[in-house]
This record gives sequence, C-alpha cells and structure tokens, in this order.
Amino acid sequence: MKRLTLLTLLLILMSALPAATRTIYKGPMLPPCNDTAQNLCLNEGRFGVAVDWYDFHGNSGVGRALEYRAADSGIFWFFNDDNWEMLVKVLDGCAINGHYWVFSAATTNVGYTLYVSDTLTGVRLQYTNPLGVSSPAITDTFAFDTCLGAATGDQCLSGETCFEGSGIFHVPTVEYPLHEIETTAKNPAETPVPAP
Repeated sequence: MKRLTLLTLLLILMSALPAATRTIYKGPMLPPCNDTAQNLCLNEGRFGVAVDWYDFHGNSGVGRALEYRAADSGIFWFFNDDNWEMLVKVLDGCAINGHYWVFSAATTNVGYTLYVSDTLTGVRLQYTNPLGVSSPAITDTFAFDTCLGAATGDQCLSGETCFEGSGIFHVPTVEYPLHEIETTAKNPAETPVPAP
C-alpha cells in the first residue's frame, strides 16, 4: 500500500473543494472609482468592487454595498439590507509578494460574479460562483501584479501559461479549474486552445 504524504493528502482534499472561476481582463485605464450603492471603492479608491447575482427562481440583481466600510474592505447584501451576503477585501500585499490580494467570503449558494477592477491599470478580475454551489472563500494572493502602477509581469499564478493580447483561452489551475484569460499567446511556439 502506498503511503500518503501530508502534501498528497492536502492536494486530494483541495481538489474536492468547490472553487470559484477567476477571469482576467486587461484593458485601458478606467475612470476613477465612485462609491455608490452598488460599488465599493477600496484602497484609496484605486480598486472598484461590484457583484451581481441570480437565484433559483430566475431573479437577478446587483449586490448593494453597505455604507459602513473600512479602507480596504466592505460588505454586500443581495436580497435585504439586514441579510449580509458577502465580505470583500482588497489588500496591499506588495511588500510581501509584489501583488494586491483579493479575499472574499460569501454565505450563499446563489450564483454570483464578483468584479474587482484596478482603475489605475485597467486590469479587471471576475470571480464567478455557479448557482447551487456553496460559495468557497476566495483567497487570491496573486490577484493583481500591479504594485508599480502597471502590470509588471504575468497576471497568472506561478506555473501557469500566460497569454497577452486578444482571444479567450481556458487555462486550468489548482485554485481555479477554469481560468479564462483574454489574450493571445506570448510565445509564438505556444499554441493555446481557444475556449469552446
């Protein structure tokens, strides 16, 4: 019988956990973030955060941000302002690993898409949770490689193939089984497979 190492066991357990889908879009600089009932502005307004949702009855809507928030975190509600659904944080991890981090915890199984935008660089991330799946925590410590005010390297996690340009390609990762990157291959020798 093969002996399982702790790392092997951890990887097996992690593969059984549901994961949100992360999508990366690169574009031009965005207008400055405006705090509204549907939008949080975090980290001195550099990052805009919004969420939309859909439920089992065919209803859909946008998350509403609570007025009370911290500089780098805030809370959204979907159905009623006394029933909070999601905490979102965008943290400055630049001194630790050269990235801004996105953390989120939602207490729901409705479908949703969380949008986080770096207004300075135009890099936008989407995290999607499908309807009927208990939302996993998002702990993306490699979310934005934009500490110097521009994307300084790949927006992908270590070990992934990254692309830049136009087109949408599916790149599977351990943390994000379906990781769409709107881009073309960096290295012409790489032949990405277009998304179905």
